[in-house]
Parts: sequence; C-alpha cells; structure tokens
Amino acid sequence: MADEQTYFRTVVKIEILGTEPYAGDITDISEDITDGMFSGMELKRKVIEVDEAVMSELLVAQGSDPSFLIQVADGTYDPSGWLG
Repeated sequence: MADEQTYFRTVVKIEILGTEPYAGDITDISEDITDGMFSGMELKRKVIEVDEAVMSELLVAQGSDPSFLIQVADGTYDPSGWLG
C-alpha cells in the first residue's frame, strides 16, 4: 500500500502600503512591493495540514480541478483534468 499524500493549506496575510489603494492581484504583489511604488510585508502565516477531502473542497473553492494536486485512485498522477 502506498503512503498517503500529505496536504497543506497555507494562508499568508500581507500588508501593502502606498499613496493609493492597491489594485494589483496576487501575481503583481511581489514585484509591486520590491520594485514598484508600494511597501509591503508579511504579517502572518498559518499552515494547516488538511486531509484529501478538505483539500478537494479548497481546490474547488479556488476554481481549480482537484486533480491538480490529488492523485487518482491507482496512485498515478493525472493532470489531464486541469490542463484543458
């Protein structure tokens, strides 16, 4: 029997300061606070171990197909569900 996969949910809280409201998205944050016109820092990080059922629900809530991280029943990795 194969070992069960471990899944983690990491929640990161970031503070961003600037002369205007921050309108960027998650893909912009690092560049905007490193090389842009904003200052930022990590305020809090929380890591929670979750089981496969919870991870599946979290992935769906984010708009991702659970097969993005969760292996199929026979233990093989099948990304076909999320590639298109």
